[in-house]
Amino acid sequence: LKKYPRLVWAEYDPADSNNAEAAAKQLLGRPTRPLYKLEKASRILSVDSDFLSSESGDVTMARAFSKGRKVKDQKDAAHMNRLYVVESAFTVTGGMGDHRLRLSTGNMTAFLAMLAAELLEVGSGDPSLAKFLKQRAGGLGVDAKWIHECAKDLLENAGHSVVVPGTHLSVEAQMLAIFVNQLLDAQGHTVDYALLPEDTSATINELAQSIQSGALENLLILGGNPVYNAPADLNWKLLQRMVPEVIRFGYYFDETSLEAGVNIAAAHYLESWSDGRTLDGTYVPVQPMILPIFDALQELELLARLAGLAMTDAYGLVLETFKSEIAKGGSDTDYNRLLSDGYQPDSAYRILKSAKIQLKAVRENLSGGDLSVKPTSADNVEVRLVIDSSVGDGFYNNNGWLQECPDPINKLTWDNAVIISPAMALHLGFDTEAGDFLIGGVAKKTGNFKRGREESRIAEVKIGDISVRGPVHIQPGLDDWTVVLPLGYGREQVGRVGKGTGFNAYPLSNSREGFVRGNASISLTDDGFQLANTQEHWSMEGRAILREGNVSTYLDDSEFVAGMGMESHSPPVYGYDKSSNSERSLTTPRGGSSYETPDFGAPPPNVDLWKDEEARAKFIPEQQW
Repeated sequence: LKKYPRLVWAEYDPADSNNAEAAAKQLLGRPTRPLYKLEKASRILSVDSDFLSSESGDVTMARAFSKGRKVKDQKDAAHMNRLYVVESAFTVTGGMGDHRLRLSTGNMTAFLAMLAAELLEVGSGDPSLAKFLKQRAGGLGVDAKWIHECAKDLLENAGHSVVVPGTHLSVEAQMLAIFVNQLLDAQGHTVDYALLPEDTSATINELAQSIQSGALENLLILGGNPVYNAPADLNWKLLQRMVPEVIRFGYYFDETSLEAGVNIAAAHYLESWSDGRTLDGTYVPVQPMILPIFDALQELELLARLAGLAMTDAYGLVLETFKSEIAKGGSDTDYNRLLSDGYQPDSAYRILKSAKIQLKAVRENLSGGDLSVKPTSADNVEVRLVIDSSVGDGFYNNNGWLQECPDPINKLTWDNAVIISPAMALHLGFDTEAGDFLIGGVAKKTGNFKRGREESRIAEVKIGDISVRGPVHIQPGLDDWTVVLPLGYGREQVGRVGKGTGFNAYPLSNSREGFVRGNASISLTDDGFQLANTQEHWSMEGRAILREGNVSTYLDDSEFVAGMGMESHSPPVYGYDKSSNSERSLTTPRGGSSYETPDFGAPPPNVDLWKDEEARAKFIPEQQW
C-alpha cells in the first residue's frame, strides 16, 4: 500500500461482522475483540448467538462450555453451568439452553438495554442510567419476570457469569453487551479483550462508492464471489461492469468470473503455502498436503508478483515473514518446529488489562443509537438471512459431501427452505387436520412425508419490490413472526453437483440493514416442492434410546436412568408413567422423557372401526405407534 498510494484494499465476507470490534473501539478506545472463556463461567446468557455451532471460534467455545457440563457424580451435578438463551431462530445453542426465550433479532438490542437496566436496579447501580435505558427500550413485550430472574442469577454469580451476543447484532447491542459484562465483573474472568492491529481496509460499501465515482481503473478480486453474495442493493454485477479492467483470481469459475475480463486460476489452499492468525491472534502456517494438480497460482505468489518483490516463492515468503515478523531472528529449526506443531506459541494478540467503562461514556454512545423496539406481526414479518450449516455462504455449494450433511436442526439436505414457526403456519392457512405440519413440535400425521420426502408448499417472501420464492419448512422454536432463510443456494454459475439446488436468498440482503430485515410479508403459492429430509419420524416408540433428567432428578437418584426404557432382559419399564397396561395400550406413554408427549386427538381416517359417529364418540386417543 505504501508503494501504491492510490491502491484501495477492500475486504468483504458475508459471514463476517465487525460490529463487536467497532463497539469495543467506541467504548474502550482501542480496536479489540472479545474472547469468551466459557470454561470459567457458571452462568451464561446467549443473546442470539449460536456460539456452539456457527459463530467464529465455535469449536473452542463448545469445548470450553462442555467442561461445565461434565458430570461424574452428584457433587459435579450441583456445580453444572447454567445456560440462558434468547434467540429468534432455533439453534444448536438454543437446544442446549436451560432457559430459552423466543424473541425477534430486531429486538435483541432492546432486550439487552432492559437487561442492563435490571442489573443496575438489582445491583444498586446508577438509577438515572437504568431509567434512561428503560425509556429507550420501552414496550419490549417480554415477561419482566424472565429478565429479572435472569439478571438476578447472573449478578449473584458475578465474576463467573458472561453475556455472549451474536456477532450479527447491531453496534448498540454489542456496546450494551460489553457494558453488561462489566456490571457482571466478567472482564479478566469470563471474557478477555484482545488488542487488534488497526484495520485500514475499506468496506464493500466504500469500494462501491469508489467505483461509482469512476476512481477505479482496475479491479482485482482475490477469491470471493461478490456478483453472487454482495448486498443486493449494491447491484455488484452492474458495478463490476463499470470498471474498465477486472481481473478475477479464484478457485472456481463462478458468477463473478463471468463478469471479469481476465480470470486467473487459483491453487487449492491445500496445495498452497500461506499463513494466518486464529481468532485470538495465534500465528499458524498453511502448508500444502499435495503438489498442485493443475497449473495454477498460489495467492502469495500472485501478490508478490503484483508488488514487484524479488521473492515470489510462497514458501520463501512465509519463511521470511516468520523470521522477520513472528520469531524475529528465528532459525530454520524454529520454522520447522512451527510446521510440526502447527502454531507458534505465545504469538496471540495482547490482552487489554484494564477496560473500565464510565457510565457517562455508555450514555453518550447510546444516546445517538437505536434501542427502540421493532414490532413484528403477521403483516410485519422479520427476515433473517443466515449462513448455511453445510454450504456456508455458497462457496461449498458444489461439494456433494457437504450437500449430503443434514442441517443439525431441521435435517434438510441438498436444498434450503423458507423456515417458519408453527404460529406463522397457522396464519398462512396450513391444514392441520391433513397433517401438513408440526404443531407443538409433534407431527399430528405423517401425511406430509411421501417415500421419505417432505411434501412442501412454495412460499413467496417479499420486502418492498423484491421477492424470493422457496419451499416452506415449519420449525418449532422460532419467534412467531421471524422467517429464517439460509444462504448459499440458488447458484447460477456452478458445477454440476450444485446446479439446481435450493433458491437464492441474497436478493433480500441490504448494505445498510445487513442480513436482518424488517417490514417483510410472506404468502403461500399453489406450487409444491419435495424436500430431502433425513428425519421424518419423531417418536422413540417407547424405547428409551435417549434417557434424560434434570439436575434435581440426578441429585435425588443418580441411577435414575436404570428405571427408564425397555431393557432386553426385563419387562417393559415405562419411566414416569404409572398407568395400567390397558391404559398404556390406548394412550401415549411418556416413557423416559422429561417432557410429556401429547396424545393424538382423533382416530386415523383409514381405520373403518372409527368411521361412524357412534364409534368416534367412544374413541380414546390412540397410542403413538
